Amino acid sequence: MAIDPEVERYIRDLYEGLNNVWASIEHHSSAAEHRERQHRFEEEAKRIRQQTDEYRNEIARHLQKLSEETSKYVNVVSVIAYAGYFTTWSFTKELLGKHDTALVGLMGIVSVSLFVLWEMYQTFLRISVQSELGRFMQGGVSVEHFEELGKELRLNEARRIAILAPLHKLVFLSSFVGAIAGASVMIYRLVDSLYLY
Repeated sequence: MAIDPEVERYIRDLYEGLNNVWASIEHHSSAAEHRERQHRFEEEAKRIRQQTDEYRNEIARHLQKLSEETSKYVNVVSVIAYAGYFTTWSFTKELLGKHDTALVGLMGIVSVSLFVLWEMYQTFLRISVQSELGRFMQGGVSVEHFEELGKELRLNEARRIAILAPLHKLVFLSSFVGAIAGASVMIYRLVDSLYLY
């Protein structure tokens, strides 16, 4: 039996319509799966970003604390060393002679000057950070931005410390070498004077 062409067209349209419905259903379910997967990836990326920020902030806090403790220790040791240096210098002037006295004094002054200039520069940087904090506090920081501001300041401080660390080593080494050079002259003259008398 032959099918009427119009019925055949309706059947074909119905078949295509059903295929489109099934394709649409499959498309929606795979789209939903895709959206769910994308949501999971976004959540995971957010968690990783937060964890990275926490690690970065922890490193910044650690670096800042280490820098402060090191600075305090170096300052105490330096004050004691310079007091000993200049006390010894004042007692050994008679043994040193004019040239050596001037050299030891010059080395001590250069060493102390480098140390003091570095500390003054560090103080200037700390005052700059305090001024920045003061501006934020005067401008009124909202509660939502306060934690973000703290993180930003800690990271900036950590960057500053990391950038200035090589320069700090150079200044410290130069200051140390100056003091050691002057102390070496004093030690040499003191030991030499033991053998002369």
